[in-house]
Amino acid sequence: MGGRSRVTGALRHALPAFVAVAYAALAFADGGYSQELIAGATIGIWLVLGIVVVARAWPRALLPVPAVVTGTCLAGLGGLSALSMLWADDAGRAFFAVVRVAGYLGLFALVVAGSPPGGARAWLVGLAAGLTIVCAAALSTRFDPSLFGGGDRHLSELLPSSAGRLSYPIGYWNGLAACLAIDAVLLAWLGAHARERLGRAVAVGLLPLPVLALYLTSSRAGFGAALVGGAVLLALERTRVTLLGGMLLGGAGGTLLVLLASTRDDFLRGLATSTAYSQGLEMLLAALACVLAVGASRYRLDRSLARMRLPAIRWRFVVPVLVVAGAIALVAARLPGRVHEFSSIYGAGSATPGQRDLVSASGSGRYQFWGAALHAFGSNPIKGIGAGNYQLYWNAHPEAPLWILNAHSLYLETLAELGILGLPLVLGFLGTAAVSGLRRIGHGLRAEVAAALAVLAAGALSAGLEWTWQLPAAFVPVVIAVALLTGPATRGDVSTGEEPTARRGSARRLGLAIATIVLGWVSVWAGGVALATDWKLDSSRTAAEQGDLTAAADDARDAAGIQPWSVEPRLQLALVEERAGNLRAARTAVMEAIDRAAGDWRPWAVWARIDARLGDLATSRGDAEIANALRPVPLPAEFLRVGRG
Repeated sequence: MGGRSRVTGALRHALPAFVAVAYAALAFADGGYSQELIAGATIGIWLVLGIVVVARAWPRALLPVPAVVTGTCLAGLGGLSALSMLWADDAGRAFFAVVRVAGYLGLFALVVAGSPPGGARAWLVGLAAGLTIVCAAALSTRFDPSLFGGGDRHLSELLPSSAGRLSYPIGYWNGLAACLAIDAVLLAWLGAHARERLGRAVAVGLLPLPVLALYLTSSRAGFGAALVGGAVLLALERTRVTLLGGMLLGGAGGTLLVLLASTRDDFLRGLATSTAYSQGLEMLLAALACVLAVGASRYRLDRSLARMRLPAIRWRFVVPVLVVAGAIALVAARLPGRVHEFSSIYGAGSATPGQRDLVSASGSGRYQFWGAALHAFGSNPIKGIGAGNYQLYWNAHPEAPLWILNAHSLYLETLAELGILGLPLVLGFLGTAAVSGLRRIGHGLRAEVAAALAVLAAGALSAGLEWTWQLPAAFVPVVIAVALLTGPATRGDVSTGEEPTARRGSARRLGLAIATIVLGWVSVWAGGVALATDWKLDSSRTAAEQGDLTAAADDARDAAGIQPWSVEPRLQLALVEERAGNLRAARTAVMEAIDRAAGDWRPWAVWARIDARLGDLATSRGDAEIANALRPVPLPAEFLRVGRG
């Protein structure tokens, strides 16, 4: 027994380090955005779960009802996404949406399976460590512009509007801000609940770093998520003085760093000039001094904060004051003008990178993105337009001449793509966790439950304003929080009255094991199909670049055989055949691509170019008109001329 206890203790101590390293690795892989990584991770997660279930190591005990309900909602979302392949314009996009959901479902099940009663702290500490590593890496690209290949400069070359915004290593400034918001929330929590005095001081000392990094992202959504998460912590905590003291110390240090950064233009813009190097060194020294000063202050105040108590809040007096203050704030903000600015596609904003979005009411196109999602929902409210197909709808019905992939809102995009059945599944996934957490808040693990609820609140807000659902590094913390709030990790040893009779419990465990095996098999198969298709397509593109067009065509045909419902392999085959001069074969391939995604402008444009090269100019013009009707901006004038050359 003693040996087993030591092993269990070692595993619990190793878990935070594993979570931190795994999360940091995901973030450094461009936030886990690539299809290959998502497919590979999905396979790996479900294989581990399958081994555990077959070995009868899980479920050893009856899972809480909220975990079963939450998992069912996520599985239902995946099933509905798969069903939408029947009516989606591009079934290939819908298929990959299934793979993404399968990955999140596997992670959810893995966290539930790997968390003993009361084991939430290890996951939360590991997440905090991994997020802080990401924050430090992001800031290091400004402290030393030569680190990590220049961090954001390559992105700003591809996307000029991103200039000056901190994005590394996630690859998207608002995605990074969503991660930083959760980092700030968890550091504030650890500043009150780390087990050692030194640990509390270190957590608060590090808090100014995500504040500075958030400022450099110019993300209002990120700051909003941090404020919402912090408010949830304060509302649910009993040690409010300790928590608030750490927040104020960390916030003051972060504000000081922001004020210093606002006067250093090259540092703000992420340039690689000699001035940027000197300003980066100055900010590095200032950040180190700030971390040490804030940490030392928190260490000295530890006992004082623990002894202090806030007076009881008289809500009957506070609420009217808050209502009046809110009304005054709305009047002072000139709400009609702010609404107009938000609805403008271009908006206003200042010229200073760090303040550009923070002082602006511009929606940066979200008014149009969300409006298109609602219009897509209105076009087919029952079934939706199909999982992953929002981009095609936007391209054909653009409300602004912009290229976008997502609706910048998980809730509205789900409504558009999966109709009235999809949104309740997403809300059930998040809402069940919130209700479960609130019910458990008084069961002896209040601090861990409050932290998980704060992470959930911050992540849910970010998902409503951004496309963090498609960016695993930004949404994985939410999935982990949901698993902790609904699984055994935050239940402790307290019974919640969820346990049925022994016979029903045994039947439920057997049913859960069977369902896990079935879902695992389907998920591994789907992930394998997606991964193999991407490998073949990458191989085809590489061979084409090297001039081996025969191998490129063979790989494209193999990809089409693996995923016959997808437009991508046949479009790649058409491009290879066109390059090889096999115009008739290219035309056949592009017609097959159109059969699989008639609403995608790319096959129509390629068909127009092929017809132009074949001398059928009238048909080429018709194809080009269709392509232009499916694009947010017209085809470049030289497109067909280049093809005829």
